[in-house]
Amino acid sequence: MIVPLALCSTVLGPLVAQAAAPVIAWRFQLPGQYVPVDPVRASDGTLYVMDLLGNLHAVSPAGDEIWSLSGVGPQGLDIAPDGTIYAGNDFGVTAVNPDGTIRWTHELDPIALVSYGPAVGPEGNVYFVAGGLTPPGRVISFDPDGNVRWSTEAGTVPTVAFSNPEFGAAPDGGTQFVFATGNMLARVDCDTGSLDAFTDGTAMRIVTSESGNIFHVGRGYDSSGDLLFMSGTIIEEASLDGTVYAKGSGIERLDPDDGSTIWQFSDGLGPLDAAPITRTPSDAHLLYGGNGPGYAPPANIRFADTNGTFRWALDLPVDDGRVSHMATRAVFDEAETMAYFGSTSIYSGPTPNCYLYAIRLENDVASAPVLAHDGYGIRSLFPNPTTSSIEISYRLLPSETAQIGVFDMTGRRVATVAQKGAVAGSGIVSWDGLDATDEPVPSGTYVIRLEWIGADTGGSSGSLSTDARKVVVVR
Repeated sequence: MIVPLALCSTVLGPLVAQAAAPVIAWRFQLPGQYVPVDPVRASDGTLYVMDLLGNLHAVSPAGDEIWSLSGVGPQGLDIAPDGTIYAGNDFGVTAVNPDGTIRWTHELDPIALVSYGPAVGPEGNVYFVAGGLTPPGRVISFDPDGNVRWSTEAGTVPTVAFSNPEFGAAPDGGTQFVFATGNMLARVDCDTGSLDAFTDGTAMRIVTSESGNIFHVGRGYDSSGDLLFMSGTIIEEASLDGTVYAKGSGIERLDPDDGSTIWQFSDGLGPLDAAPITRTPSDAHLLYGGNGPGYAPPANIRFADTNGTFRWALDLPVDDGRVSHMATRAVFDEAETMAYFGSTSIYSGPTPNCYLYAIRLENDVASAPVLAHDGYGIRSLFPNPTTSSIEISYRLLPSETAQIGVFDMTGRRVATVAQKGAVAGSGIVSWDGLDATDEPVPSGTYVIRLEWIGADTGGSSGSLSTDARKVVVVR
């Protein structure tokens, strides 16, 4: 059920940048009191969300239900790059095609006491934690076709509680699968299935960094499980550079090696909510949940830059005494103009309810840079989305020259920013938002493409290299 809410949103607090206010674009109603696991998003924009009864819903970018599938959850949900959706519960794992048909299932025998997952690894394999004392627990890995790659010995996993599976670099340079189990943290080699557990004392959300460090509540460990630091914060997210974001007296950014504070701020709007901090994929912004002063309704979501600058807060609706709170991590579209998350309902009315929310962000995202990956090619596009011109930052070797073009989503060249050989080394060029006839391009998504002859950037000498990034033009 789609519920349009363009008139239900308000903004709390001062906006750092003068921009149109964010709005709730729509919300999709689900049964139950909360969304149990994080929603996922496919490359075509389709959203998948699990309700508390174990039903999987496919929702269009406009908020309309495409299909639903009963009985496949609610313990876990993930999506593979090929669009296959994986759902899990104490009875097993189900792989679902994008059209809602079942690709394969794996039934547990015996069933799990408490399960978590499935989770899709970087290499495309699937990992599932089937916890329990009676029956004994284990971790199972499947290939994309549903074949069991390996299973840990029965009894290696006790009851799982408040654990989200994560992946990180293993000490040997491979990949490991990390989860919380009882009062332990466990790490499993993704290739061999070898498991190592070490005492941690709690079982809550895990964060891993690309370097392999493991963060759990206020503790940081290296990839081998050796303690790096303890802090009085709750670590909930990792940045692209390895630093982590945490909740303490406010929002904090911590050094990943010693837990020292890089920056911290308090937005002063009321207590923070239990929903985890989510960073945008570009690492430019943070989205998190909060309460009104003194926990008074309504609850809200809040948005900040990753340099520690608070931007805005947006009230969530109160329906007949039922207060909506952010309950899951958010997922974003490619341009970071939309955020989607599941809610929980703290209510005094007769019917508990919860929603998948869609929040329109674009006007606020536009005022901060979008950072690309480290390395050679396009480094950043700023601002993105743009209403006029955009700065294109690039990095090449000093001896390399390049050309930069703008293309529409059909692949047609719209404009040339720099002719072949016109840019070299590292620098910044601007596209004025005009096409080849000096007319403003219409609103839409475009691709900025950088092409250069590679030298020592990882490919063979003399080979053609390209890098491309999407930019959204808003007129």
